[in-house]
Amino acid sequence: MILPLISLTALWAYAATSTVGAAFAQRAYDELNNATGGPDSALLDQLIAERTVTYIWLSTGRRTSPAGVDKQRPLTDAAIADFRAGVASARGLLSPLDRQNLTLLSPKLNSLGQVRAAADDGTMTSLAVFAAYNAIVDAEFQFLRSEAVVPNGSISLYQEGAANIDAGQALELVGREAALVGGSLASGGAMSAATRHLFAQDVDNQRSLEQDALSPLNWPGTSSPYTHLFASAAYTDFAAMENRITDAARPGARIPVSPAAWQSGVQSFLTAFTRAADNGREADTKGAAHAGDVILLRLIVVGGAGLAAVIASGLLLVRFGRRMTRELTSFLAAVHELADERLPLVVRRLRQGERVDIAAEAPPLALRASTREVTMIAEAFSAVQRTAVEAAVGEAELRAAASVVYRSLARRSQSLLQRQLDMLDSMERDASDPNALEQLFSLDHLTTRMRRHAEGLIVLSGAPSGRRWRDPVPLVEVLRGAIGEIEDYTRVDLTASADVLVAGGAVADVAHLLAELIENAANYSPPGTQVTVGAGLTANGLAIEVEDRGLGLSPQTLATLNDRLANPPDFSLADTDQLGLLVVSRLAARQEIAVSLRGSPYGGTSAIVLLPHRIVVRKQEFAGRPGTADTGLPRRSPQSSPAPQHSNDQPRRSTAVVGQPLPRSADQARALITSIRRGWQNGSTETDQAQPTNDANNEGAQA
Repeated sequence: MILPLISLTALWAYAATSTVGAAFAQRAYDELNNATGGPDSALLDQLIAERTVTYIWLSTGRRTSPAGVDKQRPLTDAAIADFRAGVASARGLLSPLDRQNLTLLSPKLNSLGQVRAAADDGTMTSLAVFAAYNAIVDAEFQFLRSEAVVPNGSISLYQEGAANIDAGQALELVGREAALVGGSLASGGAMSAATRHLFAQDVDNQRSLEQDALSPLNWPGTSSPYTHLFASAAYTDFAAMENRITDAARPGARIPVSPAAWQSGVQSFLTAFTRAADNGREADTKGAAHAGDVILLRLIVVGGAGLAAVIASGLLLVRFGRRMTRELTSFLAAVHELADERLPLVVRRLRQGERVDIAAEAPPLALRASTREVTMIAEAFSAVQRTAVEAAVGEAELRAAASVVYRSLARRSQSLLQRQLDMLDSMERDASDPNALEQLFSLDHLTTRMRRHAEGLIVLSGAPSGRRWRDPVPLVEVLRGAIGEIEDYTRVDLTASADVLVAGGAVADVAHLLAELIENAANYSPPGTQVTVGAGLTANGLAIEVEDRGLGLSPQTLATLNDRLANPPDFSLADTDQLGLLVVSRLAARQEIAVSLRGSPYGGTSAIVLLPHRIVVRKQEFAGRPGTADTGLPRRSPQSSPAPQHSNDQPRRSTAVVGQPLPRSADQARALITSIRRGWQNGSTETDQAQPTNDANNEGAQA
């Protein structure tokens, strides 16, 4: 409520201030006009008079008496003094444009003494002296133009004022023409080429200014007061004499106009021109006065009636504002309840897999409002609420459906890959060629890695892994099994000092988690470096460290990744970066395993995996249980596979197998494979074996 009232008051204050400012500006303009307007006109008249008598005296070769010049100069000096006094008294009222033009005019006025001395000494020609006086007059007209701008006046008033100044300058150019002809007549009646050229320029400039004074664009809504002047016989006769003088072809020829005719024509035209200029200035003055009256009326209306309107509007705003405040407060409470309690509860229930009744969870907002706008906003917000709940339900259903799709596809892939591994087992047992056996082992290793990626999809879908071990498995075999599921297993150094076992229910998750970390370390370190995997018992459990010698990570990146590992984010279809770490965080959360990253002293990155005591089994404890047997190795560890033979028939050793010689013949390879399979086949089961197999068998029909 208070803001609209303040805004309205501010608008009134702005309007009142603008009006008062306009009134003060008008008053300042009137004071400036009174202080400088009369001295400006007087100075202009005296300068023109001094220019005329000086030029005529110089045109006679200074043979005539300089009495007229001597009489005029004190009058000009007095006009200059009056002008400067008026400007000094109104200096604070001058506009920036006034000050700029005054800066140009002052040096011209100061140079008048030098012009006079040059005229007296004969160091300047008559035309040069005439041009010097013209420069002073032009600067005076420039100052007059800036003074004639009426503040807060209309565009039409400004255009009329500018047209009147153009007419006044045209009148002054007529005076220049009269002086040039008068000087030529005084010097014998002949006009030099330079004088005739200057005369022609003045005629062109005068007629151009006359066209501006007559242009209808400068007199919107009225007619130019100079229309009758330039249509009169006086102007026609004067223009004809101008043309005859301008068109005289032979330089030095006598002026083709008699002195009497010229004097009579100039006098008649100047008298008519002066009368028309007076009429134009009078109309301009009336327009300025009318603008002042409008400003005064606006001040009364805005200052008085506007204030009354502000007070009345304020009372109405107070009355309606209180009601709006009550209704909006009720609306705000309902919105806060929705945003802080109801919607978060619905989202939480959906993430937990509960079904949600949209109609029950998104009822319309109940408000006691009589204002139509508030009621409409509440209805619109209720629609937004229902849409938000529907979107949340739809997203939850989409996520659940996507998880089912991932799980179904992954299990089908697992079933097919398991069948492929079985076929590879059979082919490896029957192979006798070492090269063929080497290729089968490579394909076997590739298939094992593919099975791990398919299992990653199952983990992301939220379902348990398909592989299970009935009995605990030695830690070293779990580590070797994890190393065997990466591509560059030959770059891994394994040192395990702890003689413990991993609980069967956690073997698959631990092996998968370690495989992701080891593969990440191998991928982000140079090919020629080694990845070290070590393990040892601590007070809080079993610690496994995976260390690479890559370029390392920045502290900010490490902090971000550790936060993701400690707090697994919800899987999003739009978030496809670092899926391996997302799988690691899911597996770690499932088995309560702590995983953290830190910088390595070698410049790379170390991953610390801390297995809790509940999934770590000491060997003596397991050996004391009845019915226990040796579990053997996990399936497809790289240590169980013979290394490919080089062309020089020298075996390649895997650094993951410390001190274990690789087989040199197919018979030796078969014997080693048989011993490896014993532990995997006797110790593990595929808990989801039935469903993936059925899905794989039906794959062709569904396709």
